[in-house]
Amino acid sequence: KYSLVGYTTVFYFHSPFKKPKSGLVMRVCQVLILPHHQRCGHGKTMLQTIYKIAREDDHVVEITVEDPAPSFVALRNRVDYDLM
Repeated sequence: KYSLVGYTTVFYFHSPFKKPKSGLVMRVCQVLILPHHQRCGHGKTMLQTIYKIAREDDHVVEITVEDPAPSFVALRNRVDYDLM
């Protein structure tokens, strides 16, 4: 059985002046986990999936987040720490 726990929106744009090489930037615009599914690890899984997709695409040179909320910054920091 499947159920909706949340969603995220991501878009790509070309950045021709990125150093050391130009390429695509992935921008995470919205991440929403429905209240009754929060604190269950779904946000972490979503963000890890976005990172996995970016690593598999050789054209992606950067991942950015549009105006992140403090709770999303904390989530991103935890996921980044796990990747180290």
